[in-house]
Amino acid sequence: MKLAINALPLTMPLTGIGKYTYHLAQEFSKLSDGFDVEYFYSYNYSRELIEPGGPGVRKTGVLKRFPSVKPYARVVRDYLAGMTTRRFDVYFEPNFIPINIPARRKVVTVADFSFITHPECHPKERMDYFSSKFWPRIKKADHVVFISEFIRQYGIENFGFSPENSTAIPLGVQHEHFRLLASEELGGVRQRHQLPEKFILFVGSLEPRKNLERMLRSYLSLPRVLRDEYRCVLVGGSGWNNEEIQKLIDANPEHLLRLGYVSDEDLPKLYNLSSLFLFASLYEGFGLPALEAMACGCPVLSSNITSLPEVCGDAALLVDPYDSEAIRDGMMRILEDSSLASQFSDKGIEHVKRFTWDQCAREHLGVFRGVM
Repeated sequence: MKLAINALPLTMPLTGIGKYTYHLAQEFSKLSDGFDVEYFYSYNYSRELIEPGGPGVRKTGVLKRFPSVKPYARVVRDYLAGMTTRRFDVYFEPNFIPINIPARRKVVTVADFSFITHPECHPKERMDYFSSKFWPRIKKADHVVFISEFIRQYGIENFGFSPENSTAIPLGVQHEHFRLLASEELGGVRQRHQLPEKFILFVGSLEPRKNLERMLRSYLSLPRVLRDEYRCVLVGGSGWNNEEIQKLIDANPEHLLRLGYVSDEDLPKLYNLSSLFLFASLYEGFGLPALEAMACGCPVLSSNITSLPEVCGDAALLVDPYDSEAIRDGMMRILEDSSLASQFSDKGIEHVKRFTWDQCAREHLGVFRGVM
């Protein structure tokens, strides 16, 4: 079976979709007996799986500097994807909107519906693209993969997705990477990032859907003694529509520390060192950072809505993300009760064992075989 994968997310700094694409592709290379896999990298096909952002891949920095160019770049990529003599049995699109890769069957992953439920949380350019392309193209998919049952049921109940031609497949955790680390494995990460002795950690883009402004205000309403003991450390890209968030960070340098992107090597070390992982997001299609934190033994405070109860189970303290007092009280419960923090740490380590990229990939390959 000839399988094509749109690997464009690997040509940019990895976000959730990029990690999903990369880890699946890695597992496919181990499991895909009977599959001849090719990757489409923006403008060319290759049988080589590149490291994210690796050599030989066209970089996309110009699109960030000149965002008005992006729609035209998409048109060119779509055109070039079809300008090939290749013909595939299955084309797998991991990122919502299929492009013009020639294949007998199309399988598309829809990670969430936030572009419909929370349009204010996305840049205008993205909303314009989804408004014009998502529905016409998703209708041509032979099968749709959703990354949680919550998202699948939402699609079936609200938009008429077929129960027979859709599957919920949970994501995996890179367990060899995100795990409990011995003190000698932490290296100089605390000194390198000038981390305080104790801290609360957030990982994600600075964007409205992550609910970061409300979480930071909840943190800043903690008793001064707790804020002095536990600084709040923010990891992730700049995102968008984040002016108020940045104002809070600038106004509270003694308590809020923004690191931006950190290396893949350092991220599990930060999870290991943190006293609490704060992830009270307004909307998640899955919520992989919560599981990565659990795998590292970090207690998690998350949301009681969308996919997060399904993903976190009883291994995290779940609160109403729209209730600032509930977020603050949840932080206080874990920070002030070491026994409770240990309970969530132990539960999280056990809970996360069921999420593996190997199983995720096997279920995807089953879908590919099923559509033929």
